[in-house]
Amino acid sequence: YGAYLFYALNYKIPDIEVYYIPANCVFAVWIAIGVCYYLICFVVLSRLIEATPSAFRWAAFALVTALLIGNAVWNLVFFRHKNVEASAMISVAYAAVALTVAILLLLVDPVSAWVFLPYLIYLAYGTWWVLALRRLNREAA
Repeated sequence: YGAYLFYALNYKIPDIEVYYIPANCVFAVWIAIGVCYYLICFVVLSRLIEATPSAFRWAAFALVTALLIGNAVWNLVFFRHKNVEASAMISVAYAAVALTVAILLLLVDPVSAWVFLPYLIYLAYGTWWVLALRRLNREAA
């Protein structure tokens, strides 16, 4: 799926749309990524609850909660409303919050920061993907 999108970007394939439905195996990977995301958030929040109370801990806790809500909003906007423009804007703001969470986790609980790192790596790809999809839909219009 990612390779197809990369190919479409390089060769300006006009039939890439937001309605493109991934193959079953890719869909299974997508579900696995979602499960991993919630497991990562669970571990991070659990560790933050156990961490020494501080302003950074509360900020990290609040921002991880904001990430969970932001993820739900992004899914609603992208999948239900099929609004690529709005989902791209949400993605950029979401990525900024995720980077802030990573910095706070480094200060509060470095183990949680390491647990969160794989999601940050995936998020870089996910943000690139939605921005590329937005660009393709603009070119097709």
